[in-house]
Amino acid sequence: MARILVESSSAIDAAIAQGYGARDDWVTTSPFAYEALRLKPFPVEWIDAPVDSAHVHDAGRVALAVVDAIADQLLAAEEEMDWPRVRILVAMRVHPLMCALVSKAKLMERFLQSDVDEKVVVGSVLASEMAPATLGVGRYDTLFAIFAAELNDPNLTIVEHLADAGSLSQLSDRPTLMTRLVSLANLTPSLLLWRLWKLLGYPVLKLGSGEKHIIVDGDNEALREMFPKLLVSGSKISFLRKYRSYRSHIEPGATPLSIDVARLADAMRRCLHENGVVGLADIVANMAASRIATFFAYLSEIQKAGDAVYEEAVSEPKTTFLLAGNAGSLVGHATGARLVGAGGKTALAQHGASAGMSRYHGYFEHISEARTADFYLVNAPAASALYNDADNPKGWSIQANASLEIGLPHETAAIPARGFQRALTRKWLGVRPGDRAVMAVIGTYQNNMLYQPGMPNDRTAHDWYMALAHDVLPKVRGQPILKLYSTYRFVDPDPLERLRRAPDPVVTIKDGDFRFMRAAADIVIFDSSLSTIGWAFGAGCPLVYLYNPAFQLFDDARTMLEAAVFFIDTSEAGWDATLLSILNQSDSEIGAQWRAKEQGRERFVARFIATDRSPGRSVPDLLEKVFEAAC
Repeated sequence: MARILVESSSAIDAAIAQGYGARDDWVTTSPFAYEALRLKPFPVEWIDAPVDSAHVHDAGRVALAVVDAIADQLLAAEEEMDWPRVRILVAMRVHPLMCALVSKAKLMERFLQSDVDEKVVVGSVLASEMAPATLGVGRYDTLFAIFAAELNDPNLTIVEHLADAGSLSQLSDRPTLMTRLVSLANLTPSLLLWRLWKLLGYPVLKLGSGEKHIIVDGDNEALREMFPKLLVSGSKISFLRKYRSYRSHIEPGATPLSIDVARLADAMRRCLHENGVVGLADIVANMAASRIATFFAYLSEIQKAGDAVYEEAVSEPKTTFLLAGNAGSLVGHATGARLVGAGGKTALAQHGASAGMSRYHGYFEHISEARTADFYLVNAPAASALYNDADNPKGWSIQANASLEIGLPHETAAIPARGFQRALTRKWLGVRPGDRAVMAVIGTYQNNMLYQPGMPNDRTAHDWYMALAHDVLPKVRGQPILKLYSTYRFVDPDPLERLRRAPDPVVTIKDGDFRFMRAAADIVIFDSSLSTIGWAFGAGCPLVYLYNPAFQLFDDARTMLEAAVFFIDTSEAGWDATLLSILNQSDSEIGAQWRAKEQGRERFVARFIATDRSPGRSVPDLLEKVFEAAC
């Protein structure tokens, strides 16, 4: 009997072609492969069974320990480059890389201990080419097969199999006619002005005689809402990507730094040994160290582009301000480093409402995007407290920045043209007039794109996604709608999209963003305390939060969220029956209970979702603080 490790449905076919089948044991981390094997039916189990989400949390802790173990070497590279904070940009990419490598290395070690006649790994032994702006492995890379090839173990059989690239190219989020129409309805005046600026090619704008220059890098909801106020501030407004030097072709070259790859790998290897990763420590450390060196080579070229943009764009640094959305671009960070060195300031606007609510952000706040700018613009007091009051881990000596509360953008906090959006989305989703629409919004699987600790593993998430889709939603009064996350992390589609779709009358939607569909809902069920929660609270209807203890909330956040919404702990026996009993109450009963939570909801929103300000109204205060600090 063989024990066969597969990561896709086509890998199953490749193994069957080699003569393996129902007499063998199969293991996987892929939800689709797991369900496909069950349907054959072949004996199958999750490779991490019976381990719960503690496995990925432990991998995340080890990953953070590895990042801390190389902090001194990253600092030395930063000083050699004369690029302040570049080590944070590197560290925040090393962390998810190590999460994926450590997690799967530990699972591979368990697999190798299997007491069977033959151990078989199916997949491609080649890692995909490293994307220039990231350190991570490819989202579809078969790490177990890569590890197996590096081990060169005669007792381990490798069936080489590369997933069809043609099928991969089809697995992407596709805008629909409905989402395009709803996006038109979402055109607030600030967003319309931003779109016009984009349509005109982001020309340099200046309305007034002020000497200040604001350079915008990137795009998110907060930046778009701030744009009109920036325009009337009298400042010159330009878009970073429009400068000629930004668009120069950048390729990694030879690392011009004195980075010792062997020393880097040795520090990582020692840390892995100290944290229980032994058998594959050499493979993981060498793989990560090589990628870090390549990334620094790329950053050296990025720095040249940033210097060129600075020379082209900045005439008076002390009156120049670089404002970026989300994580900002690498060229923007390089430009900002030059700007800060000459007396200017930078700011980064947070994406969505999330930080300060879960332990997930707290674990790695010291190497997060918040540490890469002078000012971090957040939505609510909890996020501000997280980044302003956080500890400074040994070995990092992080320069303090300031978190400023700017509130939640209007396009997130409410639904523009709600009546139109509601009529359109309900028609498209097949909700009959007068029916109640119950929309469940679930997260994505992680695979190689791991950010741990603080989130559930794919196996535990899959178990209750299936329970929700097959045991709860079909029994809901009204029209149940299952909204899947719109991106893919595995080669195969989500099982609930094709292989194990929820039965009628559940409508399953993959493509498109939840924000374009939320107007249709009379009740929203969701499981995430990341950016989804802001869109959910802006839906204007009763909310049900499905709590997974592996998605760790801070104690005060959990207590206040329980008082604000319908709160279901999915670790408790009978959670599905409890959920159904809530959903199948009459509209008047649900409405009364929802209204009774209003004060609790107001307290939760004020602490974790948004202040009573908005990004637009925050602009004058932001500019005053920025240029006051620059003087």
